[in-house]
Amino acid sequence: MCGGCGKLLYLTGNRRFRRFFLLVLPVFWGVSILGHSVFSRVNGLNIYREARGGYEPNFLGFLLICLMIWFTVSLLYRFEIVGVATSKD
Repeated sequence: MCGGCGKLLYLTGNRRFRRFFLLVLPVFWGVSILGHSVFSRVNGLNIYREARGGYEPNFLGFLLICLMIWFTVSLLYRFEIVGVATSKD
């Protein structure tokens, strides 16, 4: 229900799959790659792996990457098309 006018609102679902594949997935991969590259360089948030010969995020860095992904993807789900219901059903 709209707080200003009192009309019933609903989510239409138009272009939901297109938005997921063209917006959400690229942002998910971009943020995860960006977070991995940033946190693998920060001391205290990385660990050196001798087998690979490089650094990677530790558990705290992983949690921060997950938080970054959750925050950005949840912001993207606000772009939903809202319709006004004509009947109460």
